[in-house]
Amino acid sequence: MKSTDLGSIHELAPTVNFAARAEAHANTVWGPRKNPDFQLFYILSGEAEALIGGQRYLLAGGDCVIYGSLHPHRLRTLNRTEYISLHFHLRHDSPEPVHPAYALQNCSEEEMLHSADSGF
Repeated sequence: MKSTDLGSIHELAPTVNFAARAEAHANTVWGPRKNPDFQLFYILSGEAEALIGGQRYLLAGGDCVIYGSLHPHRLRTLNRTEYISLHFHLRHDSPEPVHPAYALQNCSEEEMLHSADSGF
């Protein structure tokens, strides 16, 4: 796992851009894509798969993944899944949220699979 220096905690100015508790049917897929901000994807119940940096992660209730902005990824539910999705910036000039949907970028499977860093 790659270590990431986020600087001083006193320099952080986090902004939450979007937060939701939702439910998805089996085989709901998001991506492959790149978000304009960080994302935390937390499983409340059910199961999901995250493909990040060429690594596959199986997630069940209580598990989560977090990755940085513009990091190629794909999320897929394996069965009915209840989850929390949180999009945020660690440092942002304004506390005003900017919904990530306006700046999502599609990416290719190849780009996603060959991105080898941790996502930060």
